[in-house]
Amino acid sequence: MQQESLCRELLRRIFPDKEILGIRFQEEPETGSFAQVEKTILNGISAKSIRLDVLFKGEMGWADIELQVQREKHLPKRSRYYHAGTDLHILPSGENYDRLKPVYVIFICFFDYFEQGEPMYAFEMYDVKNSLPLGDESYTLILNILCREEKVPEQLRSLYAYLKSGEADGKDAFIQKIHGEVAALNQRGADASHDFGRRISDGETEEPGRGH
Repeated sequence: MQQESLCRELLRRIFPDKEILGIRFQEEPETGSFAQVEKTILNGISAKSIRLDVLFKGEMGWADIELQVQREKHLPKRSRYYHAGTDLHILPSGENYDRLKPVYVIFICFFDYFEQGEPMYAFEMYDVKNSLPLGDESYTLILNILCREEKVPEQLRSLYAYLKSGEADGKDAFIQKIHGEVAALNQRGADASHDFGRRISDGETEEPGRGH
């Protein structure tokens, strides 16, 4: 389906060396099926955050993807908080630690947090002196969409360009689909606002989506 393909393609571009076998939103019941993804990545982007249960070839992992438009000075601690929250969600009290899955916290930023001019910063815990990975399978990726185009990996260039300019690359089907979804979401939002205004003029003051 369209929604699943958008989510899968976004992850494929962020993780070009991993084969993605399936995805599921974390709040969905764990039915064992990865086929029914009813949300779109654009809904997640509009809400600034989306959490996915991702089946990579050879591993099951969780990905927390968040769009950061405004500069966030506490971004590393935000990452720490998300990792902790995800682990608590994965592992019920009293369960064995081997049930913990690899967790990827991904920030797509409209600024260069570290000001090093890199397209992506990738972090994991390791012994600084001996360059020895801790192996806790917690990873943080910080994407810098303001990076110069020539430094951006090929598979991310059209995505970075679109997020910066809002102009869709006519040669990239993925970006065209995202652009279409954005337009549809904007239209639905405009329609909802128009309907709310009409209801106010008719003497109804309840906001759309709220119960009595």
